[in-house]
Amino acid sequence: MTELPGSSGSNAILHDVTDCSEYGPPWNCRIPSDKKILRSLSKIFGWIPSDENIRPSPETLVAKEKATSRFKYQYVTEADHILHTILRLDVTHEKDPLTGRRIGTMKTARRFDDNGTRIDKRRFYRNEFPYSLPSGTNHYIMWYNLTQQQLTEEEINSDIFQGIENELIASEEVVERIVQRKASFEFVWYLNPKMTIPDIFHVQVFWRKTQSSAQ
Repeated sequence: MTELPGSSGSNAILHDVTDCSEYGPPWNCRIPSDKKILRSLSKIFGWIPSDENIRPSPETLVAKEKATSRFKYQYVTEADHILHTILRLDVTHEKDPLTGRRIGTMKTARRFDDNGTRIDKRRFYRNEFPYSLPSGTNHYIMWYNLTQQQLTEEEINSDIFQGIENELIASEEVVERIVQRKASFEFVWYLNPKMTIPDIFHVQVFWRKTQSSAQ
């Protein structure tokens, strides 16, 4: 596999990260989620969120509650909503266990194929309810219908890199730089220790355009 610009090329199974001494540009990699470390990184590299940024604004929280109230009567769980609308998995409807007939409108996402294997779905998606981040920093989420144990840091780095490229592909400058394998952006990501939707493995991604791509 081609090593990403800025990537450390780590192929290790995901593990806890608590030391930031080895972190710095070039980025395009995982960083610790420890609040003290985030604060230190943010002071040095202003675009990386600190512990004070990693929460939505009150207005965003209200919008999230309204959105949740709209779909909670359509899906059995919030995870089913994400799996269907973002990861685009098929859904099944609740059925009467005795008659097998469909009951109500509640939907459940189909996560496994007929052989009982998880369907490999992954998607880089803008966070609809982003944190209050520094100017120029974008907040996305890398979603997976896979378990944490099925992924490596290198694979996640690659998925995020490709996802950002797809976001910027309309720019001729970006296309040219992609051909040259030169990143016109930089990103970091971390595992949220308190996932609001723990049933779906996902990582928080923060990225920005570099000066060369913004020109």
